[in-house]
Formats: sequence, C-alpha cells, structure tokens
Amino acid sequence: MPKVVSARRPQSKPKLGQHFLASEGDAIRIVEALGDVSQSTVLEIGPGRGILTSLLVRRARRVIAVELDRVLAAQLRLKFGMARNIEIIEGDILAVVNVQRGEVYRIISARKATREETDAYFENARRA
Repeated sequence: MPKVVSARRPQSKPKLGQHFLASEGDAIRIVEALGDVSQSTVLEIGPGRGILTSLLVRRARRVIAVELDRVLAAQLRLKFGMARNIEIIEGDILAVVNVQRGEVYRIISARKATREETDAYFENARRA
C-alpha cells in the first residue's frame, strides 16, 4: 500500500535543528527586507512548513527550496505543486548546492545558516 503524506502539522525534529517560523507578520517583514526579487532566483534553506515560501513564490522569478526533512519536502511538493516557478529539493543544502553561471541568487533562511552552509554556497559560486 503506498504511503500517504499526512496533512497534519509535522512535529519538529531537534536532531535536524528544526525551529519553525510561525508568525506571518515576521515572514512578511523578512521577505520585504529582501527588496525586489522579481528578477532573482531565491534559494531558501530549510523552508519547513513553507510560510516564507508561499510569499516568495508570489514575488520571485524562481524559488529553489531545499528541505532535509523528507516529510516536509513531500508536503511542500503537494502545497506548491501548481506553482511553475518553484523547485523543491529534498536533501542537505551542503550536498545539493549547484550555482549556475548568470543566475542572480538571493539566499534566505528562517534559521541562521551554519558557517559550513555559507562557505559551501560561496565556494560553489566562485567556481561557477
């Protein structure tokens, strides 16, 4: 029997460092702080339940959301399945970052990116 993705809110998994952004007001302020992203690709690290993602999809040219938690990634695919400008990637940001030459990237995360994540992103950017 195939597994069905639950629509209920997933519990946070401390081992993954999950802390979910819950305030829509805070999410709006975060996205507004990015400025005009209409011509940008936004790389969202750890979209969680998608509170920032839903705002970004409406404003950015393209959104790449990288989520480590397989349940959350599946729920995000269901939630944003009809949006044409989003790519949901299930995996570790350190393993999946692939910067394309000529793309304008903005990086956003509701949590503080680790030093390793930041270094990996910029190292890939230098090679592109």
